Amino acid sequence: MVWDTNEMIPMANLEIAGTYSYSVAPDYGRDQGGTADISFAEGDLMDRRSAADHNDEDYTAHLQKFAVGWKTLEPVTIEFDLGAPYALDRIWLLFNGQLPDMTASGLVDGQWRALGSAEKRSVTDASDFPEVVIDLDDDAPPVQQLRIDLGERDEGQRLIIPEIEIWSHAD
Repeated sequence: MVWDTNEMIPMANLEIAGTYSYSVAPDYGRDQGGTADISFAEGDLMDRRSAADHNDEDYTAHLQKFAVGWKTLEPVTIEFDLGAPYALDRIWLLFNGQLPDMTASGLVDGQWRALGSAEKRSVTDASDFPEVVIDLDDDAPPVQQLRIDLGERDEGQRLIIPEIEIWSHAD
């Protein structure tokens, strides 16, 4: 699905049996799926269909039901197992607060290879959730394991992520 001015538009997303895990448990809006080996279909980060239940309401009031976040300042890694190798194109996410420096890496021949990055940025309006797109290395081979490393944030800055999308190249 994609969102256009808070209206859900269904898309032909791949249904894959992937999972993801956090190195640091979210402490602002926990993930309903837990902290490790969370299925894409059950976790808050990858399945935003629950947000549609609050489409006509104040998102801020219900944010912790379909988003994850951290008040802790320490770096966080989110690791994804896509279930099979995919030629990845980009990572798309929404955020609020301070998004620290971010690096995406794929596991290639037992080594983590940098695929793309984004620089730190902040949002001060609590109702603003800008998108961030990380275009990934076109020369990278298909990967099954993807890692997003989120650096340390500044004192007093939280991070909220309602959704992450991982896009692959069309077959």
